[in-house]
Amino acid sequence: MARKEDIPLIIECLETDEKVRFLSLASEVSKLMQHDWETSKAVAKAPATAPNPRKLAKALTKETLLDSDAESRWCGAYLLKELVPVLGR
Repeated sequence: MARKEDIPLIIECLETDEKVRFLSLASEVSKLMQHDWETSKAVAKAPATAPNPRKLAKALTKETLLDSDAESRWCGAYLLKELVPVLGR
């Protein structure tokens, strides 16, 4: 659980460090969907290619509401935004 004063640093890191962002997104997908690491990395690179994107979106929605995990909230919101074109079909 991040301290409140660390949240801006976490967000800045995710927004500016491409490698950290990629690994955080892949980890989030892996955790939520139980995909293998290669699939999770592919989804992190191109979220619209996710297998079962509606199931992922539902899980991500829950993540965006977590008060205790700023990284999961940020990753959830980012991935949801990237899934919008797929979910609108």
